[in-house]
Amino acid sequence: MTGLEAYKEHIQYSNNAFCKMVIRHAAIDKRFEAAPEMGAYSRE
Repeated sequence: MTGLEAYKEHIQYSNNAFCKMVIRHAAIDKRFEAAPEMGAYSRE
């Protein structure tokens, strides 16, 4: 594996991790919007 291939693989893994985190947080936010009394914070 060349340095360029290793760099591309690193970028791909980093992007995948970032996307998973964004999707997970969006799902958590959506859940708290659906049931705000369960949330640890209030959006009033």
